[in-house]
Amino acid sequence: MSPARQLSPLESVERWTLVCSAVLITVALACLGARAQLGICLGSGLMALNARLLRQVGTYLARRYRNRPPPLGLVLGLLHVKLLALAVIMYGCMRYLPLDALAFLLGVSVLPAGILLAALSRGLGLVDDPVQPPARSGQG
Repeated sequence: MSPARQLSPLESVERWTLVCSAVLITVALACLGARAQLGICLGSGLMALNARLLRQVGTYLARRYRNRPPPLGLVLGLLHVKLLALAVIMYGCMRYLPLDALAFLLGVSVLPAGILLAALSRGLGLVDDPVQPPARSGQG
């Protein structure tokens, strides 16, 4: 069996964020009320989209500027545009939708949890991809 493909750090963060989102949404749908379910689903869905966008922008910049670092102004500009759009969407959700604010905050926390789990899995040499189990080496 061939060894599992090594994920980039942004791919690892994206996958761990998706796993955390799936677990949190499943628990919310099983145990919480409608307003809390809406808050958790919107918050974790927004952060899953955020992680996906981070990976896509990072991959694009790495491909475009293959042998040199991208201009700092471009990276900061893209980051600020993304953060501004995220802040506007979060404000709109909190202001106009009937959701529980604490549940929304709990849903938003899946991205920091995904970053932490990705860093721990890489630092400790554990499974890098939470979706695919590690490959076994040799016959015992």
